[in-house]
Amino acid sequence: MGRSGCGGLGAVPRAERWDFFVSFTGADRAWAEWVAWQWEDAGYRVLIRGKPVRRWTV
Repeated sequence: MGRSGCGGLGAVPRAERWDFFVSFTGADRAWAEWVAWQWEDAGYRVLIRGKPVRRWTV
């Protein structure tokens, strides 16, 4: 897969494509933001999203 994104069924329209998707939780936020910033600085389009942490109870 190149910088043009994925094709085929369910393809995202060109204007909404991203080069990288960064997902993170809690303690990894700073690293995720740093990585995304580095890629954006290099000219890539980055989508970054945090995920809520689920707490399991017994």
